[in-house]
Amino acid sequence: MDPGLELQLIWSEDDLYMFQCRALSGAFSGMAEFYAPRTTPKRLADALEGFPKEVGERRELELGTLDPASDLGGVRLSLGMPHAGAATLRVELRNGWAERQETAEVVLFVEPSAIDEFVRQLRAMRLEQGSGARLQA
Repeated sequence: MDPGLELQLIWSEDDLYMFQCRALSGAFSGMAEFYAPRTTPKRLADALEGFPKEVGERRELELGTLDPASDLGGVRLSLGMPHAGAATLRVELRNGWAERQETAEVVLFVEPSAIDEFVRQLRAMRLEQGSGARLQA
């Protein structure tokens, strides 16, 4: 995988959805599997739509949960535009497996046009196993 962020639906049954999120900066990488509602791609697209509007803007979204007491797993995305140019995306990942909880943090630098493309992919994402969206860093 080239540097970036990838969200993929890996399993679903009835109203239960498991997503996988992978982040790779080049030097560091992390992956988390987490349970979240079917609206997850839409929520993420809505949260990122139109970013950035101005320098200094910040947005944050948690998918699943980062609570270590939960087995659900999760991802927190913190997007910032500290100055004109590339935005920074801080990705915190946590697998929720009770027997082996793991965490990772990866920081990516992304272009606003790449965010727009990621939003388009999220909006087009089908809720079937294997479908996904990718944000290029």
